[in-house]
Amino acid sequence: MSIIRDIPIKALPIETNNRFAAVFNAQGLGQYNFTLNTANIKNTVMNLDARYVYFIERLSFSASINEAEYLINVDDGNEPQFRLFYSQTKYALYPRSFPAINYKDNMEFNYFFYNPKSNNNLQMTFQGILNQNAALVGIDTIYANVSLVIYQIEATNDVLEYIKKQPGRKL
Repeated sequence: MSIIRDIPIKALPIETNNRFAAVFNAQGLGQYNFTLNTANIKNTVMNLDARYVYFIERLSFSASINEAEYLINVDDGNEPQFRLFYSQTKYALYPRSFPAINYKDNMEFNYFFYNPKSNNNLQMTFQGILNQNAALVGIDTIYANVSLVIYQIEATNDVLEYIKKQPGRKL
């Protein structure tokens, strides 16, 4: 099933790819810890312009290991997750973190957001822990990739009125 959205023809599609690393034994023995790597915190996804509204249409998530091994090694209580927020205000773009448990390929996301400030960035933080089973022995670092397809839409009065009528967070 697909959600149908009208995206203005002049909207600029922007594809992002955000890579996060977890090093083996960085904190706990036998674990890959995404949380301790400072490069995984406040990772800039893209610069935002106050003249535009943004629409996250699609999301993909994967890691550098087989999905079955990834699932088996997720640490209970420290499940990998990512969060989107604005750089200037530290305001979360979405009220909760997104679990990064199953791999996602081109999943529909459908979320509008607006940047009211200049010199603001969309940032992402990735946290969580994977354990190491026998299949991962010899792997020093695991990489997680979160990709987004974001449309940049000119913030005309018509566009702003349309978005205000949509479910979810209001502008």
